[in-house]
This record gives sequence, structure tokens and C-alpha cells, in this order.
Amino acid sequence: MPHAILRPKPASLAAILVAAVLSSTACDPGSTAVTDFMAEAQFSYTVAVVDQVRLRLDAINGTIRVTGVVDATTMTVEGTKLVWSNSQADADAALDNLAVVIDEGVEEFHVHTDQPEQDGRAYAVEYEIRLPDDLEVAMVNENGDIIVEFVKSSVEITSVNAAINLDEIEGNVSIQLVNGDVDAELTLPLDGVADMAVADGDITLEIPTDTSAEIYFEIACCGHNFSNLDVQDLEYSPPGVWPPTVTGTLGAGQGTISLAVGNGIIAMIGT
Repeated sequence: MPHAILRPKPASLAAILVAAVLSSTACDPGSTAVTDFMAEAQFSYTVAVVDQVRLRLDAINGTIRVTGVVDATTMTVEGTKLVWSNSQADADAALDNLAVVIDEGVEEFHVHTDQPEQDGRAYAVEYEIRLPDDLEVAMVNENGDIIVEFVKSSVEITSVNAAINLDEIEGNVSIQLVNGDVDAELTLPLDGVADMAVADGDITLEIPTDTSAEIYFEIACCGHNFSNLDVQDLEYSPPGVWPPTVTGTLGAGQGTISLAVGNGIIAMIGT
């Protein structure tokens, strides 16, 4: 049975490495967990959105999809809980201790995974969330791919291992990622901010050709490119400056686009 509890200048690349120790309950690459037997359960919960302006999601392991819905008045949280263990009986029993918790606050919904110590098991929760498209979205997830689509508000993501895809976002964006690629389609608000940093992976950002923003790239390795964008006042840091930087201006420079990679390529494309 589903188990849930319902209750009323860019950042330095070195700084994002703290995401690697977000939670002691995450999947440990050196774990000796036995995964021969699996138990799973579906869950689905719907809550009314009254005055809340934000979804805050704290996950651990598993894929996440968040979809904004025009004129929605409810938020639906559904998906699959998964447990792997060394026997089917143990996996089935452990499934009851893996919970999806929904705290309903005055200003935000706090959804989070509540899981026990691993003790030779492995856990995951895969989330599918649909919400009003004007709700802000902030999430932490250690392992698992992330999709956020059709949200007309700010999006903030912190992750260790993920492929992050943003589709038709209209708002400020902040992404801190250790390993993986970011592909984002973004319409930046006037005076808005897009701040993305990836330690090991590429950033591909698609924006309208009439975007107005100051650009700041920090690229330790391995390069950058612009496509179909009229970037003015393009400047490169002098030789010997570390990490190398690129600055420029789009339009009147009213917003800010700050992108940083440690080992990867930045591509910015006009659409």
C-alpha cells in the first residue's frame, strides 16, 4: 500500500561540490546493498493550492518530473516507491518504512522522501508532480534525472548526479550540479537571473533572440559557443587568469546569465 504523510556573479565551482554530501542517507557508490529482490508501490495524492506560492521538494534517489499546468488549483504528487534487498520478504517489509511526506504550509508545500537507514537495502522514490504553472519550484535530489516543464516562475535545483532538462520555463533559474548535463529552454524575465554551475558536464541554454542580459561564463575546461545570438562587448579574461572567463551583453543587458562549468562545454542558442 502507498505510504504517505499529509500535514496541514555565479557561485564558485568549488562551492557546488558541497552538494556531494547533501544527505548521509543517499546511495553510497561503495554500498554493499544486495539488489536481487525488489518491492514497489504506487502512490498518488492531491492537495488544494490556496495561498501557497512554492513547492519545495527534498528527494534522495529517483527520477523527478514537475509539470506546470495552466489555471490549476490543485497539486498532484504521484509516483513509485522502490526497495531492493536480499530477500523478497525483507524488501516487502521495508517498503512500509519508505514514506512520501507532504507538509502544507502557509506559503509553501514541502514534499520530501523519508527513508530509513539502508542496512543492506537500496531505496528510491520516483516523483511525478503536477502543479499550477505559477508556483515556484525548489528541489534537492542526489541521484536521478530531473525534468521541469511549463513552469512560469522561478526554478531552483541542487543535485549530485543527474541529467537536468528544463522545458519552456519563464522565470529565474538556479542550478547547482556536480555530475551531469543541463539542457534548458528559458525565457528570462526582465531583470531576471539565470545562474547555472556544473562541475563535470555540459550546459546548453536556449533563449529567445531578443533576450536582454549581461553574460558571464566561467569555463575551466573545455570551451563555449554562441549560436544565433548577437552578443556585444565580448571579452575574454587575460592569459593566466584562472578560471578563464567570458563576458558580453545581449540587448540592453537588463538581466543576468551566469554559467560555469568545471569540465564541459557551454552552448548558448538563440531561438
